[in-house]
Amino acid sequence: RRAAAALAAPLMARPMQTDAAPTEFEALEAVRSAQALHGVRHGDFTRYRRYCSRRTARLLKSLGAQQHGGRGKYVKRGLSGAAGGEEEASEGKVDARQLLVLLANAERAWAYAMEIKGEAQGAPRAVGRHAASRMRRAAAWAAELAKRAAAAVARGIVQRRVALECEAYHRHLAGLAAMEAAAPDWTAALAQFRRARAALAEAEALGGGGDAAQRCRQFAAEMEPSMQFCEYKGGDASGPEPVLTLPGAAPATSPAEDEAAGAPVTLVWRNASHTLEAGAARAAAARAEEAAAALAADADGDSEDEEARMEKWDALLMAYSDAQAAARGAGLEEGLQMCLQGLYLEASIARSEELTAAMLARWEASPECAGKLVTKKDGKAVRQVRMADVVHLLETVSATTRQLAEVARDDQVLGAECVAAEAVCSARRGVCLARAHAAAGRLAEAECLLEFAVENAGRAHQLFERLDESGNMVESAHSRRVRVELQAVDAAARA
Repeated sequence: RRAAAALAAPLMARPMQTDAAPTEFEALEAVRSAQALHGVRHGDFTRYRRYCSRRTARLLKSLGAQQHGGRGKYVKRGLSGAAGGEEEASEGKVDARQLLVLLANAERAWAYAMEIKGEAQGAPRAVGRHAASRMRRAAAWAAELAKRAAAAVARGIVQRRVALECEAYHRHLAGLAAMEAAAPDWTAALAQFRRARAALAEAEALGGGGDAAQRCRQFAAEMEPSMQFCEYKGGDASGPEPVLTLPGAAPATSPAEDEAAGAPVTLVWRNASHTLEAGAARAAAARAEEAAAALAADADGDSEDEEARMEKWDALLMAYSDAQAAARGAGLEEGLQMCLQGLYLEASIARSEELTAAMLARWEASPECAGKLVTKKDGKAVRQVRMADVVHLLETVSATTRQLAEVARDDQVLGAECVAAEAVCSARRGVCLARAHAAAGRLAEAECLLEFAVENAGRAHQLFERLDESGNMVESAHSRRVRVELQAVDAAARA
């Protein structure tokens, strides 16, 4: 054993040599894919933390930077001592694994903080302090990641867009750390989130409208609830919007937003019109108009184009979300912000209803295969639609309808329309569940559900009749669509 150890010692002390070419590093894509595949979307942060630990160990081993133990004095081996470390970086080379190590460490600390928070309900204060310390540690790892990425940009090794994504990721975690502190500094947290949003806006402009730009928009949209919570808690958002995030960076506006305001955009919602003549909000509203026109031109799309239709809906929703963020950042009038929020929610409802109709059609095509795996002719196993999926979408429509009613609380007509729309959605849910029970031979349950659907449809009819008699009904695409659905679900329930 001593002889084998003596022979192996020189090999263990030597860093692992690798001739792999430097690979492209995508910070947000790496985070999103890892979280989606390893338990975060199910709230299993323990599983994700362990995955990050294993991934860090694998990366360090491939870089030759793991600790080898021994009886001598402990000497920490960082990334600078690994294969592809500072020596290769000085020669104009960089290995994406070096940045992935920092990213995995930041994600591991973040997952640990979220795991502790989930178990801290009613726990002593020390548990909360532990979660806050882990979040600060995650922000420190992210700061090191952003620092290395910015240095690589200065040497022309890494693209500026990648460095901006790392900067946004760092600012996002720094904002979360400020929120989790024992004495939360809401203004500081909001400032960090705003800097992250500015970095994402510039990265989106450099992304060229592809998948990278879409990821930046999604990440910015996910930060909006945290920013709103900071403002609700008293965070000061009166300062100017940050636009420079890296040394020598360009302002965080795309070329389309910097064009001369020669084509103002007019938005109409609830018989109120608002005109945007310039700025980022106008550019986003113009994108929304283009996406809406593309959807209208493809209104009779086949079921084979369902994925393309959903992409167009996502583009429309993202444009409205960008317009809301720009209007809020520029301090535009409250009526315009309400208009943008209402249009966004109505478009979200329309998208969910279209997806519900498509899923229901697929369920009807193969009711005996619901919830099973079948093999398509292209050789891929596809999970069939279950009625529970359709019902879940209808519940999403109901929740979004309630949000729409909260946009303008003083508008009693809008409130009555939303109550009627919720009744229609409940009736549709009853009819769908009744069909599923009837297909399984449970006729008594199906009959009870159909009676429930008829009752809700009758309530919706009464509400619409009162609105028509009052003469205050506002014609909109949403109200027309709800009336059409009401007629269809009432006929189906009674039949």
